[in-house]
Amino acid sequence: MTRSTALTGEVAVTDMLPHRPPFLLVDRVLVVEAGARAVSLKCVTNGDSVVFGVGYLPSLLLVEIMAQTAGIAAAKQGAPMRGMVARIDRFRSRGDVLAGRRLITAATIVRRFGRDVMVRAIVHADGQRWAAAEIVLHVG
Repeated sequence: MTRSTALTGEVAVTDMLPHRPPFLLVDRVLVVEAGARAVSLKCVTNGDSVVFGVGYLPSLLLVEIMAQTAGIAAAKQGAPMRGMVARIDRFRSRGDVLAGRRLITAATIVRRFGRDVMVRAIVHADGQRWAAAEIVLHVG
């Protein structure tokens, strides 16, 4: 039996995270297995406030997209995520993401220790692996 739930639309994302535009960087949640994994979508556009009018999403913000997706994965079913990033390890990126690309981010819970959760996250840009990191969240 699977606990997978498909959620779409900004309403579902804002119900799951405390972030609000312009710093809500997840457009849609594609898959959630509460407490196990999540997959999200971000469409990078020139009209996006985080593109800074230069035509690309800075690679540093890929970490934030991974952290937001990790928070959705770590949340208990039906409950909004309340926590913060405690640590970022092994971040690798191919660089900034040009406007017009679709980012699919997958976050998987690796282990839990107390109120902390270790998550592995990978970002694919139009099917090509673009970034990855291990993120520790302190869930409160």
